[in-house]
Amino acid sequence: MNEFKTYLKTRYEYTNESLSLKINQLLIWKKHLTNYQNLEIIDFNELLKIIEILSKNYKISTLNNQINTLKTYFYYLIEIGKRENNPL
Repeated sequence: MNEFKTYLKTRYEYTNESLSLKINQLLIWKKHLTNYQNLEIIDFNELLKIIEILSKNYKISTLNNQINTLKTYFYYLIEIGKRENNPL
């Protein structure tokens, strides 16, 4: 997680508060993964199921922010060679 935090800080120049928020958002996504799911291999349909669950607990604006953080994480995974595409 520290590598992603460094990526965010250097690429987007987020403040420490924003970095903490982004990391917490990513942890929320990871919390909703099942035992066999992993952000390095998850597909669009599996993400839709998680989005549906999260939509019951968050406002649209918050959920959109969380989805944008996840999208950035996928770009990070592509850059370090752990994913070939961004399912979002």
